Amino acid sequence: MKLAIMADDFTGANDIGVNFIKYGLNVVTLVENKKIDCDVKIISSESRNLKEKESYEKVKKLFCELKKSGFDKFYKKIDSTLRGNVKKEIEAILENTDEIVSVVVGFPKMQRKIINGRHKPIVEDDLKKILPNSELITIKDIRGDFQKRLKNIKSKLLIFDSETEADLKKIAKELVKLKLDKFIVGSAGIMQYLPEEWGIKKGKVLIISGSCSNTNIKQIEEFIKTSNEEIDVFNLDILKQDEKILELVSKSKKDILIRTLEKKKEMDFILNEYKKKGIEKIEATKLVVNYVAEITQKIIRMKNIRNLLISGGETTYRIIKKLKIKGLKIEEEIETGIAKTRSLDLKYSIITKPGGFGGKKIYKKAYENLKNDENRGK
Repeated sequence: MKLAIMADDFTGANDIGVNFIKYGLNVVTLVENKKIDCDVKIISSESRNLKEKESYEKVKKLFCELKKSGFDKFYKKIDSTLRGNVKKEIEAILENTDEIVSVVVGFPKMQRKIINGRHKPIVEDDLKKILPNSELITIKDIRGDFQKRLKNIKSKLLIFDSETEADLKKIAKELVKLKLDKFIVGSAGIMQYLPEEWGIKKGKVLIISGSCSNTNIKQIEEFIKTSNEEIDVFNLDILKQDEKILELVSKSKKDILIRTLEKKKEMDFILNEYKKKGIEKIEATKLVVNYVAEITQKIIRMKNIRNLLISGGETTYRIIKKLKIKGLKIEEEIETGIAKTRSLDLKYSIITKPGGFGGKKIYKKAYENLKNDENRGK
C-alpha cells in the first residue's frame, strides 16, 4: 500500500508522519511534490494562511498530481481545531474525484470532539454549515447499526461525529471494511487506528547494548529475564568480527537484542587480545565500535527496522553516523539522561541511553515506549 498525505502546514505534516515510524514504513515529508520512492509521502501545501482561492488552487494542483502517481490511499490532514481554509481545500478534493470523501476531524484524547456535526468545545464551528452539501453520520449512527447506515448514504461527502476514542476506532474499522477509506479528510486522531485496519503491522525494535558498564550489564540481564517471550538475544563475537550473526538474526520473528558483552571483564580480555597484536586501547575500542555499527546497519537494512534503543555513547555516535542520520529531534525524557528522539528525516525513532544511567527496569520501560509509541500530534 502507498499512502499520500497532504497537510496544510509543515508541523501538521510531521505530526502525522511520526505515526508511521513505529510500523517500519519509509516515510518522507516534503514541502513540494517530488518523485521519491517511499511508502508514505507527506507533502505540506503551506496553504493554511493563504487566501481561499490560492489555497483551493494549490491543493487542487497537488491532489491531481498525486492521483497520477500510483498512490492507493489519500489523506487530507487538517488541523483538529479547524484552522485554515478547510472548506476550500475539501472542495478542491471533492471536485476532482467521483468517489466518496469521508471527513473525520475529531480527536477526543485531545478534548476535540464532534457531536451532531458541531466542534466541541469550539461551539461556533458547525461542520454541516461549513460543508453544506455533506451528510452527517452521528454518534447514534456509529454506536448503532453503523454498517447499515453507511450502506445507505446519499452524499459523496460524509461528516463523522466522534466523542470517544472508541468511536474513532469503529469509524476506521468500518471505513476500511466498506472501502470508504480511499479519500479521507481528518486530524491526526483517526490516523492512530487506520494503519492497523489497513493490515500494517508495527515495526520491529532493535536494541543494541553497546556499553560495558556494570550498571548497563545488570540492566540488560534484568530485561532479558522479563522479556524472553518478546525478544531474541544475540551475542556478538567481538574478536572474530564475522557476520554469522546476520544469518541467525534473519531467522528471528521477534524483536532483537544485540549484546556486545555479557560481563565487564570480557572487555579487558578483548583489549588484551588486541594488545598482543600491537593494537592499543584507543584503536582497539574504535575497531570494536565500528564493527558493532556495521552489524547494526546490516540488521536494520535486512529487517527494515525503524525503532532503535542504543546504549553507550560511542556506540550510539557510530551507529548514527553509519545510518547517515543528520540530526535527532529530542521528544521526551524517558528517565534522567535517557532521551527519546526522532531522526530529522522521520525515518527512525531512537532512544539513547548512557551506559550507567537508568533504573533497574529501564530497558523494559524504554522498549515498551517504542512498542507503544502513541501519536502525540494535534
